[in-house]
Amino acid sequence: MKYLTKRMCALTLVGGMLFSLMSSLAGCSPQESASTSVPPASQPAATPEITSYSLDFSEQVESWEKETASKTDLTYYKAEAVYCENPTHPKYQMLRLYVPEAYFNDDGTINTENTVGNYTAQTAPIIYINSYGGYQGNLPYGINTDATQAGTLGWYYEYLRHGFVICFVGERGINITNSDKEVIGRGAVGLADLKAGIRFLKHNSGKFPGDTDRIISSGVSAGGAMSSLIGTTGNSTEYDEYLKEMGACMDETDDVFAAQAYCPIIDLEHAPLAYEWMWAENTDYSTYSDFTAALTDKFTVAYAAYVNGLGLVDENGQPLTLSEDGTKQGSFCDWMLEKYEAAFVDYVVNQGKGAGDVEKYDWLTYDEAAGQAAISAVTQSTPMGELVMDYNARYKSCVAFDDLDYGFLGDNGVFGLPNTKMGQDGASRHFSQDVADIIGGLQEEFPEEYAQYYQVYYDESHNEDVVHTAQILNPYNYVADGQTDTAQHFRITVGTTDPHTSPSASAIFALLLQMSGVDVEYELMWNQIHTDADTATGLIEWVDALCG
Repeated sequence: MKYLTKRMCALTLVGGMLFSLMSSLAGCSPQESASTSVPPASQPAATPEITSYSLDFSEQVESWEKETASKTDLTYYKAEAVYCENPTHPKYQMLRLYVPEAYFNDDGTINTENTVGNYTAQTAPIIYINSYGGYQGNLPYGINTDATQAGTLGWYYEYLRHGFVICFVGERGINITNSDKEVIGRGAVGLADLKAGIRFLKHNSGKFPGDTDRIISSGVSAGGAMSSLIGTTGNSTEYDEYLKEMGACMDETDDVFAAQAYCPIIDLEHAPLAYEWMWAENTDYSTYSDFTAALTDKFTVAYAAYVNGLGLVDENGQPLTLSEDGTKQGSFCDWMLEKYEAAFVDYVVNQGKGAGDVEKYDWLTYDEAAGQAAISAVTQSTPMGELVMDYNARYKSCVAFDDLDYGFLGDNGVFGLPNTKMGQDGASRHFSQDVADIIGGLQEEFPEEYAQYYQVYYDESHNEDVVHTAQILNPYNYVADGQTDTAQHFRITVGTTDPHTSPSASAIFALLLQMSGVDVEYELMWNQIHTDADTATGLIEWVDALCG
């Protein structure tokens, strides 16, 4: 397609890489503590020479390209546009629209009469799919690329056949640098980019097919966290500084109709505690030591106290708590086990699978007549202990996320000093005050480790900028705060064999939303990993129930 704009100069784009989430799943070792399995960029994208871009979609796109998918006979139209006036990386700060063929006339005008499924060009939901992964920025995905599991399986084609409009959106992240090779994509930059894209769509409502009042955000892993935040931080002024700097449409809103979060990496401040609570029994990692074992013991107790302090209740208003000793017991744990069991029932009844799993795992039973599954303790002290030892093994070392030595360029890099180069002091910073406090409590037992780690953990995690970044990147903080416009529909799905973060994090998010009166679907997907954990028709059926 010709990419057309009336106010752009020649672009010189240095570096820049599009990473495939699926191809990188095997790229991380169990000791790496990234938020997803996307590796860091070896050649970060540098700043091109640019002027400015029009916020008028019609000025950027003079014609749409008609294309037939290489893997199917599906024909559609596509177009690209930069979503802010002053991008630093226009190829990243861009959205790519895909529209069913029936929504256009032969002369290129929008057809308002044709229907695809239950929708017309004016009523079609817009599925807004970000490409964020590992806190790295990516180019917007494309229909004919192996973008994610959904792309590989052809789900996007079905979205178009079903009448949805797809909007893939790119964003900056911790692999994005300026002309001095300083990282400019830390903190909430990527989230702000995604918000700018939503504002651009609303600003140009009616100039392309799709209902901008029915934008459904979607993302995977760190992108799932972004989708969670898009859904909870609508129109928050916390991000205005970023939006103004890039020249976003400040006279528009960035709230959305609904949000789909796949395997979201959320609540980073408590994620190290949650990980050890979930995988405490599994000590199979190369950096295991008496010190990390002591950390695990302390983390599990601290996590139980944290969860119990949230005042969680289930669908019937019954309190959900954890055992104070940090073991995987209590009503919250029982509630989670029910979700695992429901996932297996769905796997058997609706997907026609599962017989082999019952034979393989002695802790798993299925009553076909009653349509009920059960997970019970056989060799471990709790049923969930069986899961982490015999079914979904540990992937990360202790300390996960807020790594003792910063480790993989992921979570710690998000909190790095602004405009520092990769590898420089301050390019990664610790962010969990809980980890700092627990290390501090081990001073007498582990004086050498205390001397090595405590002060730097304390100083960095209490830094005002780090605290603020953690605040604005945690969707928990915005549920029912009364200061934002929260989407009223969420769908959160997580694979039962996803060891990238504790499933409790997304479960708590679902409960907090539900407690605030938001419509929430929370599902575990049996035998699915850290990716677009779903069935082929899962998102379609959910969106139809909301919009069809």
